[in-house]
Amino acid sequence: MIDQKRHCLKLFRQTRHPYYAVVLRDMTKMIHKQLFLHKRKSWLNYCDSLNVCDTKSFWMKAKRHFNSRAAPIEGFLDNNNIVSSPTDMCTIARRYYEEQFSSHPCSRSEFEVEANNLDMKIEENLMEKPPIPIVITHEHLRRSIASLKNKNSTGMDGVSNKILKLLPINHLSIILSCMNNFAVTLKTPSHWHVARMILLSKTKSKVISIEETRPISLLPCFSKLFEKCFMIHFRHWINEQGILPAEQSGFRPGHNMAVRLVGIIDQIGQSLSKNTAAAALFVDFRTAFNQLWFNGLWLKLNKLQCPIYLIAWLRHYLRGRKAYIDIKNTSSSLFNLLKGVPQGSCVGPVLFIIYHHDILEALSTIHWKHLFADDLAIVFSPSSSMSSSNMIMALTDQIKHVLRRLINYSI
Repeated sequence: MIDQKRHCLKLFRQTRHPYYAVVLRDMTKMIHKQLFLHKRKSWLNYCDSLNVCDTKSFWMKAKRHFNSRAAPIEGFLDNNNIVSSPTDMCTIARRYYEEQFSSHPCSRSEFEVEANNLDMKIEENLMEKPPIPIVITHEHLRRSIASLKNKNSTGMDGVSNKILKLLPINHLSIILSCMNNFAVTLKTPSHWHVARMILLSKTKSKVISIEETRPISLLPCFSKLFEKCFMIHFRHWINEQGILPAEQSGFRPGHNMAVRLVGIIDQIGQSLSKNTAAAALFVDFRTAFNQLWFNGLWLKLNKLQCPIYLIAWLRHYLRGRKAYIDIKNTSSSLFNLLKGVPQGSCVGPVLFIIYHHDILEALSTIHWKHLFADDLAIVFSPSSSMSSSNMIMALTDQIKHVLRRLINYSI
């Protein structure tokens, strides 16, 4: 039909006869209708191919329709001026993130004094009696390599995940020997503590302010492999102690975010089914991963009776870290990371959810609560016996009460 339309269009251009104009208009409508029917049939066939029993296949196909990409950053807004030079952009970004990752100002609060004293005590204990190191087995290493994403991007060592996954099995014994040596001595290559930091835009604009960027740390692949081997021991301790609340779905194997979302919708539906209002409070902590306080982490882990060998590994991993900004193949100078966890590591998010495992206890409300990493959602449901005029006021008071408790906990 399209070929016939093209032939008819050619004749109309040659003759300008009104007959061909009418035929051309009718054929165009027919072709549009047939294309619509063809697309609808193709879409239905595609939907039928999504096997409801195979969840992996479903998400592999569905994610194609929800694959959003961050816009490349072309410039920064600085004092109402657009800075597009890579060198100047690196300078602005370095200055901003160096301040972001600088140590917290000293307030001499009760918690801070306790945390600093504990930090010195742990340091003395580790100097006097080195702890028993973690032991990495061949099975741990094999599982860690298998869990790596099949990516070609490389860190400072020039090694990619894909290279590690393609290594012959007999090469793993050399890596295993090195990993266990690092675990015993708690000494790792210096470049493992240096992150190449790239910036992603939080908006769809290509020219943004520095506050609208998200830092992603690209770490050496061998360093991430060492982290994964450690995480096997760390997760084992977390699961044995039952530290994380059931409401936490972020970065936990076996805890599905989709189930959490269905739970929220169901709870709102329960309120609406009783002809009552439902209120929801959604909280996202600003630059939460960048604010993690190291001494506070040791204090919380100590109160949870975390084994000293796990704390010793984490102290080695978090301390003495540095980073540099990479924009348009231009690098800034190094700066220190005196707080926060690297966004890009597998240890960082788990440390964060351990760090605020007690946030729901601090709120101590009877409402439904949901956690996903640093995101918190609370669903409020009033009594069905309340009048509609008092219901909204009661919900407002409950939200304010929770916010006050949340601010106190954050401080």
